[in-house]
Amino acid sequence: MHVCGECGQRYERAGFCGRDGTPLGPADDPLLGTEIDRYRLARVLGRGGMGRVYAGVQPAIGSRVAIKVLSDDCARDPELLDRFFAEARAVNLVRHEHIVNVLDMARLPDGRPFIVMEYVDGRTLGQLLREGPLPVGGVGLVMSEVLSALDAAHRIGIVHRDVKPDNILVTVEGHAKVLDFGIAKLAPLHRAGSDAPSPRTRTGALLGTPAYMAPEQISGGAVDARSDVYAAGVVLFEALTGEQPITGATLYDQMRAHLEDAPPSARALRAELPVALDKLIGRALAKRPGDRFATAAAMAAALDDAIAALPVEQRKPLSTRRRPALQRETPPAHSIVRPRRARRRWPLAAGALALAAAATTFALVAIRAAPVASAPVAPPQIGEAVPLAPAPLAQHEPALAAPPREMPRTPHLATAPAPIAGDDGEPGERALAADYDPRRLDVLRYLARAQAIAREVAPDARLVEIDAEPVFPDGHVDLTLATRDPGNYYLFRTERHGDACFVKVRLTATQVFAGYGDPTRFCFQEFVGPPRCSLVHVWAQARTKLTVDAPRATVTYTAAGWLFSGGDITWTFADDCP
Repeated sequence: MHVCGECGQRYERAGFCGRDGTPLGPADDPLLGTEIDRYRLARVLGRGGMGRVYAGVQPAIGSRVAIKVLSDDCARDPELLDRFFAEARAVNLVRHEHIVNVLDMARLPDGRPFIVMEYVDGRTLGQLLREGPLPVGGVGLVMSEVLSALDAAHRIGIVHRDVKPDNILVTVEGHAKVLDFGIAKLAPLHRAGSDAPSPRTRTGALLGTPAYMAPEQISGGAVDARSDVYAAGVVLFEALTGEQPITGATLYDQMRAHLEDAPPSARALRAELPVALDKLIGRALAKRPGDRFATAAAMAAALDDAIAALPVEQRKPLSTRRRPALQRETPPAHSIVRPRRARRRWPLAAGALALAAAATTFALVAIRAAPVASAPVAPPQIGEAVPLAPAPLAQHEPALAAPPREMPRTPHLATAPAPIAGDDGEPGERALAADYDPRRLDVLRYLARAQAIAREVAPDARLVEIDAEPVFPDGHVDLTLATRDPGNYYLFRTERHGDACFVKVRLTATQVFAGYGDPTRFCFQEFVGPPRCSLVHVWAQARTKLTVDAPRATVTYTAAGWLFSGGDITWTFADDCP
């Protein structure tokens, strides 16, 4: 079965739509081509941990909407259902021109709820950022409108809590539309007739995206309008400079940096920025809420003043007309039968602390096929699919990856082997041959070995952190798929403070590296004993709390417990296994 991505018409075979000439794509989703509330679902616009968003078309008049459908697993979870309904309620309460409107809400025959929203022709600010530098004035206009929408929400007691570039749509005219109030904090915070806190705000549920979370949001403090102001400051910094102001090699590093590290000057990265704009960003990113703008409206007013002082040539709007945001997911006509190139996904988040520290996939590169010349095809009858003439097989054959190399396994050693030359080691690190299976590493079983290696560097080294990715549900780690740097490591604190205060033992697919690290970063991190929970237990706990939309996860263990990031939601667990 195939479906047209423009009108949603279904066809039995591949080809072109007989109504509008659009290349047909496989109906690999059972909802594609079906009708929901008078709208036919034409294509998938987005996927997340809670469900999917589809482009809906009214067949009779061609009007369009976006329809968000909750996944089957989430629909059985009362807490996630509550969060889904909260989005519709929050948007309905605000009703602002720069917030994507909710038009209706109902349920599918199988009981899953869905939200019908206005269709916005545009692209997200995150998509625009990935294409290169953006005009200062256009960024200022978009962010002023975002702040206006946030202020309207704040005035009736709603805090967004997940302001980030991917939740800001930019229309073809260069205006803003704020998305995803699904984790918004609503006032009042308690359900009617109950003293229990809403599941959306309960302790342990770190909801948001770490790169944009305010310090008080990370530490579990009170979240209010100033938390959204902080996130807007991060977005503004990134949109103007192309870089995030607060970063970290790991999820733990990033959270700590939001709490402790001062952001750099935006003008240091983009010299033409006005001083007033640089100061505005610095104030929005203040660590203490009281030092920020008191309201989103106050920040918007300051931003408008800064934009007004710009030269005319810097006031170009962020028009997205050059390429519509809602592109067809089918490839060009001449390559429909060619295997697609796998796309890399990063969940950060949009889920909750969810970074974006979520699992990624390898890209399998397919050989680009040249356009295939074909004989003219007679015009089709209305509603009849136009078949595609297949191109020669050789043009569509994907490049074959080299077979995985079997890593030699050395026997477990009681003492560290002699150092060997390291290809990707850092200055001062000692490189050792890997004595584990890199494709099926048990990081907890290897802890004793890592401890022994660390104590050869510093005899008093004691464990403070374990960081592992990608972790699979059966508890193993595949180092050949690791994508982050430093990736997988054990961190041990030492009382030595002359050159450094901790020892890092990090693992790669071929080597182990050990050495002193930065002398100040983790000097006060608490010591911790070996974990009581296994990684299998951590995965099991995660699945009882949330729907994990990814086959792998990033897991961090510290004195605070376990931090699990999978899909676009992050959760913390106590290390309390029996």
